Amino acid sequence: MKIGFFGGTFAPAHNGHVNMLLSAIRQLNLDKVIVMPNGIPPHKYCAMDKADRFNVAKLAFDGIEKVEVSDYELNKDGASYSYQTLEHLSTLYPDDDLFFIMGGDSLRDFPLWVKPERIAQLATLVVATRDGSVDKDSLSAVRKAFGARVVFLDFQPIAVSSTDVRTRYRLGMDNGGNVPEKVNEYVLAKGIFKDFADKVEKLRTLLEEKRFAHTVSVVYAGIDFAKRNGVAEEDAFLGCLLHDCGKNIPQEDWGKYGFSNSEGLLPPIVHCALGVEVAKKEFSVTDQRILDAIRFHTTAKPGMSQLEKLVFVADKAEKNRKYDVTRYYNTALVDLNKAFEYVLYDMYLIAVGKYGIERVDKMTLSALKYYKLI
Repeated sequence: MKIGFFGGTFAPAHNGHVNMLLSAIRQLNLDKVIVMPNGIPPHKYCAMDKADRFNVAKLAFDGIEKVEVSDYELNKDGASYSYQTLEHLSTLYPDDDLFFIMGGDSLRDFPLWVKPERIAQLATLVVATRDGSVDKDSLSAVRKAFGARVVFLDFQPIAVSSTDVRTRYRLGMDNGGNVPEKVNEYVLAKGIFKDFADKVEKLRTLLEEKRFAHTVSVVYAGIDFAKRNGVAEEDAFLGCLLHDCGKNIPQEDWGKYGFSNSEGLLPPIVHCALGVEVAKKEFSVTDQRILDAIRFHTTAKPGMSQLEKLVFVADKAEKNRKYDVTRYYNTALVDLNKAFEYVLYDMYLIAVGKYGIERVDKMTLSALKYYKLI
């Protein structure tokens, strides 16, 4: 028999997963596919508990012929490694051919996995890329280093990811077109991903419509950057969500937050310091890391943390900006530190041209000198 193995966090399972699996069954004429939610993923953020991930996987793939959802990894102790699961499957199906279904990012990162040579020995790698392209460099490297058998799925990908689905749920947005109906019903009924719901609704009352739309775009950018740069998803979400929470507070209401602009901050920067006080009072934020990300998302400062850099860059690189953000965005997906330096220096040049160097914020100048950009 030809048996497919489809692992993942499935947090949550979505229509892209279903499309990928159906395509693999058709193209490879698989006799069986074992869908296996990871127990404790060793290198990946997981936003749902085991029971919920198992349940949504069963709901997502319910009724698809030849598919079986397994709780094998969920019941194991410790981290889950693909080579161990494939060894387990090979003992269950010693005379059958195993096909390991994975995304394009997994092929790129495959040499970094634990015992990739063992995986390549046990199964044919079946790769589905989000844009339908073939990463020839990754393919060549994996074949050369591990003698891997690699097949690319010929199918039309669905542009959706679990990260995007989680973000939409957290922002109170509809996911009906992104996940199977039963999965959507389950997530909404259990209130999964409602951890920031009260804050999102409160923020809507404080921001003008255009400012809230900008904030949503910043959140999306920040989540993208967090995945690639080792920043916790929840931290990125909250920092980006609240970065402009003081932006539309009228001056006559500053006193409600104990704020008077005693620092004499310039008008474009006032909302950063005010936002710290708004975050404390309106959103009950006490985490100094989040507060600092709000405070310095416009000026920057010497010795920025990765979270602070992320919010700083996401604010300037979000895709609804009127200028071309391609350089900033693409760089941040690879190297947040480099993207931060690009943005900081370019924003400095813009400020000098607009206000004159004597009106550039002192903290910004300190940051530029600290990072040896001037």
